[in-house]
Amino acid sequence: MRKAELAELLLSMATDREHAASIVGDAIEDGQADNPCRFWLFVVRTALGQVWRRLVADPSSMGPAAGRAVLVEFGLLMLWAGALVVVTLELALGVWRSLGHQNLPGWATQVPFILSNALASFTLGRWISRRYPGREGEGILTLAIVHVLMIVGAAIGSWLAVQAGGKVHLVVTVFVPVIICDGNIVHSLLFAMYYLTLYPMLLLAGAMTFRARSLRSAA
Repeated sequence: MRKAELAELLLSMATDREHAASIVGDAIEDGQADNPCRFWLFVVRTALGQVWRRLVADPSSMGPAAGRAVLVEFGLLMLWAGALVVVTLELALGVWRSLGHQNLPGWATQVPFILSNALASFTLGRWISRRYPGREGEGILTLAIVHVLMIVGAAIGSWLAVQAGGKVHLVVTVFVPVIICDGNIVHSLLFAMYYLTLYPMLLLAGAMTFRARSLRSAA
């Protein structure tokens, strides 16, 4: 895929296809495409700006959609975990035992869980693109914010409980950890960073693959 097509695809997550093509065309005419770093910085900044303006103009526009997306996400986690984690661990354990070992190394048991989480996020991105074409950026950003607010809220609550003399250790798990609260607000904030970095990138990757396929079919 050429650079211009990829840039248009990314921008189409935040605006209509015609506007995205116009933005990329103007950038190329201005010579920004000659500098790849400057070009992609412009594309990402423009996409984020479009998403933010639309959310600020109507903050509640994606609220119900984010709620449905969270439910779909939990279902996908269970689906991928059931299909991937259980089968993979059983196969890996069988192979490991055939080599004369008793138990899998700790790191090996975590790989299927991490992979199932990534696949669930990627698949959720495709679902968002199918349900909300042209508004994927808003959906992804809203969903990331919802997750971060849940984690930060739980982290503050657990920290206050610890400060009051209580003991807190809460792990909400849907085959993989969703919320971790142990009274250490730094731990929780580090966990929240996943939902501000890798998580939206996985959602975006899934959304872009679905949108690219839709555009090819339409053509």
